[in-house]
Amino acid sequence: MYIPEAFHQTDQQEIVRFINANNFGILLSQANGRILGTHIPFVSSWQEGVLTLTSHIAKANPQWKDWKQDEEVLAIFSGPHAFISASWYHTEEVPTWNYLAAHVYAKIRIIEEEELIEALTKMVALHEKQRNSSIRFETFEEKTSRQYKGVVGIELTVHEMQAVEKLSQKRSDLENNDVADQLINQKHQSDHEIGRIMKNKSSKSDL
Repeated sequence: MYIPEAFHQTDQQEIVRFINANNFGILLSQANGRILGTHIPFVSSWQEGVLTLTSHIAKANPQWKDWKQDEEVLAIFSGPHAFISASWYHTEEVPTWNYLAAHVYAKIRIIEEEELIEALTKMVALHEKQRNSSIRFETFEEKTSRQYKGVVGIELTVHEMQAVEKLSQKRSDLENNDVADQLINQKHQSDHEIGRIMKNKSSKSDL
């Protein structure tokens, strides 16, 4: 991913936090000269400086059928984004786009049976908890839980992370703050989120 130096996020733990907060990603791989992609949720594990991601795709999905053990794949995670109007600047400038995103390069491995069930259990627990639900994978009836046989489990061992935070860093502090205020006053949720992130980072830099 092309990342100008001013927008380059290099803090690995911050990148992991971003992935956890935006864990519905795109898994990309190549087969027979064609790039294939699937939109799927991931669950992360960060241990001793190594990020591992688990997920699953449908067995009917042809993307997995040509995978080789430890083949390199790319997972993309996108955060909020917002159009920045040229009218918000103090001096004439072209409009632009503020956004956050992360790319991770990883070796892929297919996981089965116990490992797959463990991964599915963690994923259900993570997201049901966010819904204040008591539902757990391990308490499903057999006719429900055996649907896991229709998916292929995957584990990604990440060996490179790239992340961009384009948040008007090249503008002055005053102009950056004004852009954030404009975003917070827009009607789209993504605009509000980018504005709040800009404000939060500005307040931390003042400490």
